[in-house]
Amino acid sequence: MSGRFALYKALAQRARRVPLPNHVTYPVPDKPYVSPILRFIRHSFQQNRADTSPRLVLAALNSGYKFVELLDAAQTADSPAHKSIVDFLERRPPPKRPPPAMRGKVQRAAKQARKRLRKEQGITADDEKPRQPPVIIRRIIPGSEKRLPDGTATHIYDYVPGQGPRPLSELPGGVEHGRRFVPRLVSEVSGIPFLRMGKPQSPILSRALRFKIAKRQQRQMLASAMRVDLMAQAEDEDLWETNLAKALIDSGEPGAKQFAKETAKEPTFRSAVMHGYKYLNGLLNLETADMLLRSKAYLRIVDRERELAAKEEIERQARRKQKEKEEASK
Repeated sequence: MSGRFALYKALAQRARRVPLPNHVTYPVPDKPYVSPILRFIRHSFQQNRADTSPRLVLAALNSGYKFVELLDAAQTADSPAHKSIVDFLERRPPPKRPPPAMRGKVQRAAKQARKRLRKEQGITADDEKPRQPPVIIRRIIPGSEKRLPDGTATHIYDYVPGQGPRPLSELPGGVEHGRRFVPRLVSEVSGIPFLRMGKPQSPILSRALRFKIAKRQQRQMLASAMRVDLMAQAEDEDLWETNLAKALIDSGEPGAKQFAKETAKEPTFRSAVMHGYKYLNGLLNLETADMLLRSKAYLRIVDRERELAAKEEIERQARRKQKEKEEASK
């Protein structure tokens, strides 16, 4: 990680020293000037921040240090390196702003000031931007409530679509030229289902999937470790406790038998590990059942959108044929 920071610092310092003509500076109104070369550098580092493969990291570092040499040579105006950079900026304008995580102190301070002002005025994020309804909603099936022996209330639930299908008139292109996109039901390796609406995939969806996958994998690894490793260790501990109690009784100490009986009534190490394993296994089973119910709800949405798309295509073809007949009759 330190190598990446050193490379970023070296690139940023050299990017500021490259003289650029005015027509490729691309200043952003009401914001401090940032070199377009530095914007590309920030954007590239932000996009590749999640790379952990040694092959990818090594290739990126080699390319970065080659670019350091290019920026050193480009500090001289009218040099071949300087000309190549200017030609690149003329063909491809840089991003209008750096990624959110790479913004400067001025932008972060302004954002915090706006948040404080909204808080003082009593304006919430929901007031400024209404949230879209969820794709699916969990509902309790009426009459399915049950009480466990310990008094805990349980119920059976299901998932239903959060909103109805959008009419064709609200889709891009309208009734005449609009096309309904049918989402696809996709399942990750861990079994987590979701609807793929298109490309590129939403960063919010990717972040939520990474969180769910990591949490489920952590539970699976912990349950496996408890069943394989901790269970054997717990059995050894119980055997050690049994041998100590037997040795104490054989020693003839007064009250040894009573002490051994009271100790035998206490929960064993193995029972504690088994309790934890059953708890984690129960959570995993509940997650599996929940994913199955979600998949069924998503599949209903896919089938609904596919039927609408087919119906709208038939209507579109009928309108086209009618239009062709009217034009032919003229």
